[in-house]
Amino acid sequence: RSRDLGSGREYWTKIPTMRFNELAIALSLLSVALAAEECTLGRLFVSDSDSPTVLAIDLDTGSVASKSGSGFSATPAIYANSDASHVFLNHRSETGIVRIMHAGVSLESHGEHLHIDLKDPEELSLKVEGDMPTHVTSTKGETTIFFDGRRDSSSSVLSFQDTADKLQGSSLARTFEYGPMDPQHGNAGPMGNNVYFVSQPNPEYKTGLTDSSLSTGFHIIDKDSNLLYDANNASDPDRSCPLYHGHSNYGEYHVFGCRDGILVIRYIAATNAVSSRLMRYHDSGRRTGRFFSHEEQPVIVAQHSAPIALIRWKAGPDNYQPSRDVLEFEDTASPCGAAFEKVDGDVLLVLLTNGTLMSYDVSSRWTYIHSLPVVPAFSCGGGNAYPRLIAGYNRAFLSIPEDRIVQEIEVWPTRLELGRKFDVSAIRPGGGAVAGLSSQAAKIGACGTSASLYSDSKSGASETMALQRFKLYGIALLAGLVALGTYAP
Repeated sequence: RSRDLGSGREYWTKIPTMRFNELAIALSLLSVALAAEECTLGRLFVSDSDSPTVLAIDLDTGSVASKSGSGFSATPAIYANSDASHVFLNHRSETGIVRIMHAGVSLESHGEHLHIDLKDPEELSLKVEGDMPTHVTSTKGETTIFFDGRRDSSSSVLSFQDTADKLQGSSLARTFEYGPMDPQHGNAGPMGNNVYFVSQPNPEYKTGLTDSSLSTGFHIIDKDSNLLYDANNASDPDRSCPLYHGHSNYGEYHVFGCRDGILVIRYIAATNAVSSRLMRYHDSGRRTGRFFSHEEQPVIVAQHSAPIALIRWKAGPDNYQPSRDVLEFEDTASPCGAAFEKVDGDVLLVLLTNGTLMSYDVSSRWTYIHSLPVVPAFSCGGGNAYPRLIAGYNRAFLSIPEDRIVQEIEVWPTRLELGRKFDVSAIRPGGGAVAGLSSQAAKIGACGTSASLYSDSKSGASETMALQRFKLYGIALLAGLVALGTYAP
């Protein structure tokens, strides 16, 4: 509607529909430009080797925020929950406490892309307290915390729903509690369908007949504490696990490091069936005590020592084959940490004590991809602070305590490249975890995936988010100007 300024007469002018279509196209392109911003590298939470302080690094901007550990004891171990929306800060002590912190990344699905809302990480009022909280196992929408206890106390288990929608309000959505049991350095975790594995203590530890607090086997128990399967029978190697340490799982297969081999427990939720068998080690004098896995990768890698070797096992009915599946290392260049890249799990990263980061494809056998020198040679463990490997989304991070930095490494399918350095001079960085995206959300929401702005092209070139965003905004702006230009006098 228009008005003639001379006569004051009002009249209507019909604008061609095509012009509205042009405006719609411009607005659509602008929405695409805005959607192009919707990827993230998440947040890196890293502990201080000398105090309870934790730093949160925004991996999109590089900003570093300190999360005080005032009032808490011990440097916390840091774990992501099952959908990586939160992290758990486990201050292990006699009066142990597990703090819960929102990663600051909230997701809303829009079909082929995610709307990602970023804010500062925030600690929840929810906390878990108990005697020596040790292993924290998060999978299948639950987190299970195992409290070891001490020789003069007891061990126990607490499990609760841990997805973003459940970690709200003033109380935990508890699903399973078990104990008290005799003290043990044990573990427990969800297997699906409200069924849990719970390690069983060695009674000789509490009575002082042995100094080893390691467990002897497992009970498979439902949420009402009914025993479904006994894998704590010392007379049956296929149903026991003396000197247990180390656990992981892929799908319905759970693996446990035992004195004489790897115990495989299979739980089929559809039929509630449980079975177990022992995969005996290929050698003597060594054992497995740690595992590495990824929910998208049907291969579980075991750390076998000492001297250290890595064993790959494809989850299923077959045993590993030493000639194909065992990778040996020299003492001067042995593994000190390994992890699968977090999006697809297609690349296994291994940090060696000679300061080199290795990458492998383990899908069918040990296939070397690339090596990258990252730090000087160092000693692993022994009570000293040492470099720690932390997996990220199409990235890995190396905390370097002596330099007080965190080094980013870009993880490509065919190579590794040094990325940014984060100054964390306020602490000597230790272990940590990257959070913000579950592995499913990371497939479309993580910067650096094949569908994102950092994807590797045939020419080997890549575009930054800023450049891609500039292009899309430019296209939208030009389209808008063309459309609006039809209204010019």
